[in-house]
Amino acid sequence: MTKFERFLGRKKKVTVGGEEIEHKPLTVKHLPLLLRMEQDGEKADAMAEIIMETLKRSFPEEPPEVLEDFSMEYSMDLVEAIMEVNGFDREVRDTPLAVQALKERKKSS
Repeated sequence: MTKFERFLGRKKKVTVGGEEIEHKPLTVKHLPLLLRMEQDGEKADAMAEIIMETLKRSFPEEPPEVLEDFSMEYSMDLVEAIMEVNGFDREVRDTPLAVQALKERKKSS
């Protein structure tokens, strides 16, 4: 293992909808997407993109049109898993940002 390899995101097992799955964390290239979460009017779209990007990284064998059918029923579990896998501490995860973004997205659908 090179010195740099220890800084690469490792998959982590999380439970979503009672099912254990492996999620791979987002990377520095996803930072602009994460920062969009802080902009009014961008939160819902940014959260949807974060969810899709996470699903693509966790289920690379699935076509995008299948991933887009991920049920809202499991969205809060998935958002919690995304926060955990990406190293956001409990204080950050407990902010209403993700919940608000999902509500906005649901309203606009």
